[in-house]
Amino acid sequence: MNTYLDKISSGVSFFDICFDDNYGWFCDAYTNTLYKFNLSTRLIMVEAIIPTKRGEPFFQYGFIAKWKTLLILAPRSAKDILVYDILEKTFSSIKLEMGRTQDRDKYNLFSGIQIYNNYAFLIPGRFSAIVRLDLNTFEVKYFDSCIKNLKKSIKKYDDKKVLFARCNCVSEDKIILPCWQGNFIMEFKFGTGEFKLIEFPEICGELSGGYVQNQELFFATKNDNFLFKSDLSGNVLEQIEIKIEAEKGISFLTNFGSKAIVIPVFGRKIIQWNWDTKQSTEIMQLSDTKKKNSYAGQFFGEVDILSSVKDEKENLWIYSIWGNEILKLDMNTGQAEKIAAILSENCAKKKLISYLKNTKSMWGEDDSVSISDFCDDLWKVDDNIEDNIEVTNAQRITAGENICEVIFG
Repeated sequence: MNTYLDKISSGVSFFDICFDDNYGWFCDAYTNTLYKFNLSTRLIMVEAIIPTKRGEPFFQYGFIAKWKTLLILAPRSAKDILVYDILEKTFSSIKLEMGRTQDRDKYNLFSGIQIYNNYAFLIPGRFSAIVRLDLNTFEVKYFDSCIKNLKKSIKKYDDKKVLFARCNCVSEDKIILPCWQGNFIMEFKFGTGEFKLIEFPEICGELSGGYVQNQELFFATKNDNFLFKSDLSGNVLEQIEIKIEAEKGISFLTNFGSKAIVIPVFGRKIIQWNWDTKQSTEIMQLSDTKKKNSYAGQFFGEVDILSSVKDEKENLWIYSIWGNEILKLDMNTGQAEKIAAILSENCAKKKLISYLKNTKSMWGEDDSVSISDFCDDLWKVDDNIEDNIEVTNAQRITAGENICEVIFG
C-alpha cells in the first residue's frame, strides 16, 4: 500500500477523548471522522463522518465532552459547534456568531469543554469569549468581558497565540484557567459568569496545566520545568524545579492525590512527582523516535503528546504521536499499557473515503497527474488546493472513489 495513504487511513490522532462505561470517544485530528474506542477489546471504530463546509479536513474539531447520550464537539478551525446524538446517530450544528476567521494562524478556537449541570462551557483558545451551550435547547450565551479584561492585563498579549492551556481544572462551581500567555489564572463561576483574575509573580512565567486540591492551587510553567503550589489568592507557597534532562517546559499536570503526573512539552518521558517526598520518578518512556508519525510531526513539530485525559477510574489516557500510540496509566495499580492507535482495514477504508470526499473537489488523472502526485499535493497545508495541481482530464472522476479502487481493488 502507498506509504502516504497508509499513514492517513490506518492511523489516528486526537487532542481530546471522553468516556462512558464502554467506550472512549474522540475526533480525528486529520480527517472529519468521529471514532469510538472499545475499552474492552481495544478496537477503534468509525462512528460517524463529521459534516463540514470546508474543503480541507484538517483540525476541524478537537475537544469533546459527553452529556447523557450527546457528544459535544468544540471547533478548532470550523465555525460551528457540533452535537452528536449517539442513539439517533445524527449531528446538530450550532453557529457561533463571534467566531474569528479560519486563517492558518487562527486555529485552536477552543482549548477545552467543561460540563456543568445542563450546560457545556467551551473554553477559548483564540476565540473571543467563553461560550455556554444549553444542552436542552442548544441556546448559546457568550461571556466576553472576562476575556477582554484578561487580554488588557497581559503585558504582551499576542492575538496569534492561544489564551488558555487545555489543562483546565474545576473546583466546585467554578473553573480555574491557567493563562498560556502570562502569569495569570482566571477563576470563572459557571452559574453567574462572575470572574476573578489572579496575578502571580513574574517568576512563574507563562502557565500551563494545573489543578485545585484542598483549597490549594498546583500549576506548572510551559517554558521552564517549575511546579508551583499557591493559595487561591495568588500567594506562592512552594516552588519546585523538576529535572527533565535538557527538556524545557511542562505541558500537562494531572493530580492523583499526593502525586502528580508531569508531561513535558518537548520530551518523551512521563514523570510522577510526589509532593510529600519531593521526589520525581520516570514511569514511562515513549516509543523509539524512529517510529514517529512524520505527518503528525509536520504539523506539531517536536510536541510529543497531544492529549492527556484522566477518567473517573483513576486512569490517565495519553495520545502520543510517537508510533501512533494510545497510552494508559492505571494509577491504582501502577500498570502502564501501550495500545496501537490503528484501524482495521474496513475502518481504514471508511476513513480514507471520508478524507478524500470531504475535499469536495473533483480531480482527473492522466500522465501529468499520477495517484502519488495527487496524494502528495492533497496533503499540502493550503486552503487553495486547486492551485497545487494541474488537472487536464476532461472526465474528472471523483478522487475518493478512484484512489480507493486503486488501493483496495
